[in-house]
Amino acid sequence: VQRGRHHQRNPLSMNTCHALALTLCLSAAGCDSKSADSEAQLDTDTTDNSDDDGGVDDPPTAWDLTPGLNVFSISQAIDGSTVDREVLVSVPEDLSEALPALFAFHGGDGDNDEWVGSFEVMIDAGAFIGVYPQGHDGFWALGPEPSNADDVAFVEAIVSALTPSEMVDPDRLYGIGYSNGAGMVHRLGIE
Repeated sequence: VQRGRHHQRNPLSMNTCHALALTLCLSAAGCDSKSADSEAQLDTDTTDNSDDDGGVDDPPTAWDLTPGLNVFSISQAIDGSTVDREVLVSVPEDLSEALPALFAFHGGDGDNDEWVGSFEVMIDAGAFIGVYPQGHDGFWALGPEPSNADDVAFVEAIVSALTPSEMVDPDRLYGIGYSNGAGMVHRLGIE
């Protein structure tokens, strides 16, 4: 940094660094990971999600993934009402083998499409499939957030809908997040 000049940080670079730093810490803390990737691997132990206390009403059938950006929804009981929650899934055009899936969780008061452009170059190159879930009312329920959704059940339902696809390697599911979304990745890593 030169004297007399203000150094401006690129907020996108800092946000990305913070999210990657958190997931690196999670990986180092013992999250099950089968590769040296810097993202935390999601724990996808499935449980019965058909209860009335925030579980998924009817676990979704396997999604028919096509190249490009796919839009799906999962119905979930939240606070006594059934809510459709959106999930965007980005699949590369040329797919010759099953790929890992990278779940990207937006920050608080955010939207699932915030991450879409961030990974398109890597997705187009066939590095992984991008999965962008939407937090209920823009948040992941970790405690003080204004959401009572069972987000773990929501992610488990997404995994159930994705993994039957021959395009997704069920042994390589990873998560990255920013702010409230990073907290969600942490929660998934420990539960």
